[in-house]
Amino acid sequence: MKAILFFLLFDISGGKLTLVEGKHLVFHSYEECQKVSKSMASSLDWKKKGYKSFSTCIPQEAFDEEPTM
Repeated sequence: MKAILFFLLFDISGGKLTLVEGKHLVFHSYEECQKVSKSMASSLDWKKKGYKSFSTCIPQEAFDEEPTM
C-alpha cells in the first residue's frame, strides 16, 4: 500500500506560527513512510530554536475514496 508523507516546518518564535517549509513524498509502503517520518522529525537540521515540525503518513486509499457530505 502506497503512502504519502506530509512534513511541515513551522517557526513559532515571536508568538506567531509561520510555515517555513512543507514537503510531501510518496512511498511504496506505509512502514517505509513511517521510518522516514521519524527520521526527518529527529534530524538535527530541523531542531533550530523556535522551530517545530509536524509530519504524518497518510495511506493512498484515503485519497481514492469519494467524499461523503
